[in-house]
Amino acid sequence: MDNTPDVWMSEVNTHKYFAQFLSEDKPYNWVVCIPAPTSGPYCGIETWWQLVFPANFPKVAPAVMAQAGFPHPNLGGDGENQRLCTAAIQSGWKSGYGVNKVLAAIEAALASPDWGHNLSKLENAAALATAVASWKQKI
Repeated sequence: MDNTPDVWMSEVNTHKYFAQFLSEDKPYNWVVCIPAPTSGPYCGIETWWQLVFPANFPKVAPAVMAQAGFPHPNLGGDGENQRLCTAAIQSGWKSGYGVNKVLAAIEAALASPDWGHNLSKLENAAALATAVASWKQKI
């Protein structure tokens, strides 16, 4: 089977996720909607992400960026397009992983942040809950 963005897209569980190429001329750049978690601080909020796949994917993990700036300990940077940093995507990436592993890593980060890769000023789950509640009031 070919290792192309079209093949990767066909592997995405379209009943659970919405994914599309950012544009036809950029098939390695995707926009993905992750369904709202059923519990935790992000309960009830769908989140949008940009995935940028390197030419040598799946040997190398894609860059994963949140499309709307929201508080999360594993998001680095300010404003929009904050990069997600978790063990599954960074140090734990294996060449056998595919797109669904990336999407599962995003869901896992929303359900249970990886405090070992904290890039924010949030110190614990209580601080995260407060920051998300404040952010929810703005959206």
